[in-house]
Amino acid sequence: MDCSNRCQQVAQYRAFIARWLRGDVDGGAIGKVSGHVRRYLLETGGEHCSRCGWAERHPVTGRVPLEVDHRNGNYATAEPAGGVEPPA
Repeated sequence: MDCSNRCQQVAQYRAFIARWLRGDVDGGAIGKVSGHVRRYLLETGGEHCSRCGWAERHPVTGRVPLEVDHRNGNYATAEPAGGVEPPA
C-alpha cells in the first residue's frame, strides 16, 4: 500500500521530532525555531502563554506569537526540555 503525501509528511515530522528530542538534530537556526519544533510546541503546549494564558492572534498572520525560553541561556540553540515525549 502506498503512503499519501500527507502520510509521508506526518512520518517525517514525527521522525524529526523524535531525533530532536534525543538531541540528534538542532531545533532551528540562530534565533529561529524550526517549523517542526514550532508545530510540536504549539500542539503540546497550546496556543497561549504558559504563564498567563494570553492568546491574542496577530492581525495579519492569524497566528499566536511563540516565544521560546532557552534553558541554557543561549538564544542560538533550540534544545528540547528534559522528559518531553515524542508525538504519537
